[in-house]
Amino acid sequence: MKYKLPDGWEWKKLGELGILKGGNGFKKEFQNYSIYTIPFYKVSDMNIAGNEIFMSYSNNTISQEMKKELKVNLFPKGTIIFAKVGAALLLNRRRITTKESAIDNNMMGFIPNNAVDLVFSFYWLTNIDFANFVNDGAIPSVNQKTLSLLDFPLPPLPEQKRIVAKLDAIFSRLDKAISQTEENLQKLDELWQSVLGEVFEGNEEWERKTLNELIYEKKILSHLDGNHGSSYPRKEEFVDFGVPYIGANSLSAGKVDFSNVKFLPEKRASKFKKGVAKSGDVLFAHNATVGPVAILQTNLKYVILSTSVTYYRCNENFIKPLYLYFYMKSTYFIHQYQQVMKQATRNQVPITKQRTFKFLLPTLPKQQEIVVYLDSMSAKIEKSKEETKRKIESLKALKASVLDRAFRGEI
Repeated sequence: MKYKLPDGWEWKKLGELGILKGGNGFKKEFQNYSIYTIPFYKVSDMNIAGNEIFMSYSNNTISQEMKKELKVNLFPKGTIIFAKVGAALLLNRRRITTKESAIDNNMMGFIPNNAVDLVFSFYWLTNIDFANFVNDGAIPSVNQKTLSLLDFPLPPLPEQKRIVAKLDAIFSRLDKAISQTEENLQKLDELWQSVLGEVFEGNEEWERKTLNELIYEKKILSHLDGNHGSSYPRKEEFVDFGVPYIGANSLSAGKVDFSNVKFLPEKRASKFKKGVAKSGDVLFAHNATVGPVAILQTNLKYVILSTSVTYYRCNENFIKPLYLYFYMKSTYFIHQYQQVMKQATRNQVPITKQRTFKFLLPTLPKQQEIVVYLDSMSAKIEKSKEETKRKIESLKALKASVLDRAFRGEI
């Protein structure tokens, strides 16, 4: 969207300021040849800032014909690369190549000409949200023509360099503040683990039982996951309202995020025999996303768990659900499932392995004492974490605001 520019600035199309072209990586026939080792960027790597994937080939000779064709796929040093298709596109990640590079066919490169400063154009592209320009379709994508027609606010080169220097200085301070704040957030997580460690470590007098033993003694009344086998619901069976169908991605901050669940009709949900969880059950994400724990709180008679979640139903005459929840957040429990994951090819902790895990059980009065203490500490730490997250978001918003002002000639 155009706006009034300062004197000396002019509107240009992005395509007038450089070359936009898509990548296609290396053809298979080149994979046994080598001129030199070069970076090869894949769209999947755009989640990782500054990462370079290197492809190297075995032989040192290549024909002139092959060399000429290979050059078509290479981008020079100083190319701004970004995803042009898929979820990575919506992350709005941009990167400047530091060497001659190749990129895959889900990416695009912009090679600026002499009219525009490389870093100035990089900052401008960073400020553009590609989500506003995606084509219609199931998979988000942008094409070369759409991007080439974007309006670019272009000041004279000396002014571009002045703005770049100003942004570099401002962003250096902001990035440092963001980094320090993110470190503070990590320290709060470490503090929480330290609090849990003080409670659960070194209590030799407490009862130690495997989950199998607790089930046999009826201290855990039920322990099942959502492995529904042939009864697994099909995509077309889900509805807008009904019985919640809960997956691992719905477990957040110790609770079930019901805004992030699917629903099944009650008639369909009533057919499930496994993974039928009730209010008060402790839920554990054991597949794909491993580790999140939550206590189910609902007014419904039951919910259905997906194949990625297990429930633990406590006999409250022996185990308080909140006590079990806090125990399963501790490193004592975490270390047990991490050992299982080290031996597996997939990111999962099968229910049979969970049955072998050991649980620490003090007396009921001691459990209640622990729950009161950890509930209080958890609330304080979570409050600090939320304040820290808001500060991070505020700093990032300030960074975006500075970028926007820069391209209006206001810094």
